[in-house]
Amino acid sequence: MNKSAVNYAKGDYEAAIQFAFEAIEIFKKTSNPDKLGMAYLQMGNIFFFLEDYHQSLQYYELSFEGFKRTQNENGKYKALSNIGLINLLLKNYRISVSQQLRSTKYFEVNNRELEKGNAYLLLGEGYWKLGKNDSANYYNNLSIESNLLTKHTTGVGQAYLTKSRILLDENNLSGALAAGKRSFRIADSIRQYESIKDAAEQLALTYESLGQIDSSYRYLKIYNKLQDSLDLNFKFLENYAMKHQLQVEEAQLELQLAKERTQIQEQVNIRRQKQLIIAIVVAIISLLLLVLAIIMLYRNKILSKQLTEKKNQLKSELETKESLLKEIHHRVKNNLQVVSSMLSLQTQYISDNRVQKVIDDCKSRINSMSLIHESLYKKTDGLESPFSEYIETLIPQLIEVYKVDKSKIKANMNLEEIHLNLDESIPCGLLINEIVSNSLKHAFSNGTNGQIDVLLAKRDGIIHLQITDNGSEFNEQTGVAKKESFGFLLIETLVKQLEAEMKCINENGVKYDIKWKSIS
Repeated sequence: MNKSAVNYAKGDYEAAIQFAFEAIEIFKKTSNPDKLGMAYLQMGNIFFFLEDYHQSLQYYELSFEGFKRTQNENGKYKALSNIGLINLLLKNYRISVSQQLRSTKYFEVNNRELEKGNAYLLLGEGYWKLGKNDSANYYNNLSIESNLLTKHTTGVGQAYLTKSRILLDENNLSGALAAGKRSFRIADSIRQYESIKDAAEQLALTYESLGQIDSSYRYLKIYNKLQDSLDLNFKFLENYAMKHQLQVEEAQLELQLAKERTQIQEQVNIRRQKQLIIAIVVAIISLLLLVLAIIMLYRNKILSKQLTEKKNQLKSELETKESLLKEIHHRVKNNLQVVSSMLSLQTQYISDNRVQKVIDDCKSRINSMSLIHESLYKKTDGLESPFSEYIETLIPQLIEVYKVDKSKIKANMNLEEIHLNLDESIPCGLLINEIVSNSLKHAFSNGTNGQIDVLLAKRDGIIHLQITDNGSEFNEQTGVAKKESFGFLLIETLVKQLEAEMKCINENGVKYDIKWKSIS
């Protein structure tokens, strides 16, 4: 590998690549994961020489993963820095900068001056490509300092070349020229032909910007001459690389199989040791559990007896309370019926139609409350009837009370099985009673056909009650009168009692939309 690096520095790239492949052959025979990681790194370098950046990136990534598995942190971050270099060349500038920053942090903490200088150089180029010249200058100057410290002359020359490019981009032509000349002198002093070529190209561009065409042409001739002399036999190198690429992949497979065999044997040994330990532990635990089981059996027998007695006592008390509660609901329902009957008797002595209607409305409201109490005391097995059953019973009774022609008025009920407690049931039942009664009395008073739709649903803890009729709308006069009527005031009071929101829409009939948060 050192011979490969020396020949690369001299510009003999074919010899550099051949020495690199010889190194890979040696690493293959060692069956060492770290050495194989180095082989991947070298393969990435070779394809980098061939300017096959996508293939190079794949090998650098394999090297990164290999070093990561062997916990070789230095190798891992070298590979990551090379991945950042390829992303820089592929114009993935933000990704490149992010990867170089991660590598730089490791190199700084571990005082890896040579790698740190190179990472600073690539960070400077990355920020320059992103148009962040302040950051580019900062890291490029750090690269010069670090490379001077390690006497890495090639790195110093490259850093001055980047500095020239940044200054030329900022239109600082004199600064760009000075930095470019210094880069050229450094490369020429160590006969690093690739760097000489790059510096000559930069000087040609700088002199052209200065309007010094002769000087620009002179450096352009140097660039072209080196470009021609550095041409590689790419066909030969690609074939050579492909041959050894397969060998490296074969070595990886052999190494993986050997590693898996070793791991299997280790797992067998560990399993046997675990089985022996488990057997001893199981025997001890079994003995302890036997003693504990005897103690717990005796205690459980006593507790079971106490719990059975307590359960029977609670069951008896619950049955008593449920019986009392049912009796209360039954008596309330009977009392309401008595009141309703008294009102019925009273109507026989009333000739005023307005008073008669008021009494009928009161009977309807009393009947609505009576039905709720009836549903509560008739429940079986401790289960309450859903509120939908109450609505299904109430609306037909209202149709009977107001002597509506069933053939003309259709009641559609879309009801979910929702359970409401007593605090919700009574105001909700009275609301439905009042709204439906208003529809039966006023919306279809002229004997026309129509329908009443009732929807009851629960969504995310919110009860939705909608009652709609397609009868006659409120005109301005009747609307005002209605809002001032006892029925409408009662509706508003019941809505407040439920802590609900109500919308009354007077369009193609009347629609009540009521919502409240369930407390059931």
